[in-house]
Amino acid sequence: LSPYASSDLPWMHLPFFILLTASLTSTAVVQREESRCSWPNTDTLFIIDSTLGISSYDHVLEIQFLEQILGLMRISRNESRIALAQFTPQ
Repeated sequence: LSPYASSDLPWMHLPFFILLTASLTSTAVVQREESRCSWPNTDTLFIIDSTLGISSYDHVLEIQFLEQILGLMRISRNESRIALAQFTPQ
């Protein structure tokens, strides 16, 4: 348990995403034929927060966020590469 009251740290209840990106380019590429953005080739680490401060609802939001981001990436050995870690107290 945290020594802080939950009202002292209201941000503790928000989904906790850490996105570390090393990129050859720093801007998103717009694909004209699809009219949507895609990520440049990157090595990306996603860290999911699974501590007790995250509700089941917020955990679902984390997963949905990952699905949306991964849908924009071209993942392969020669393009974007990803890693996933889960932060948990145990």
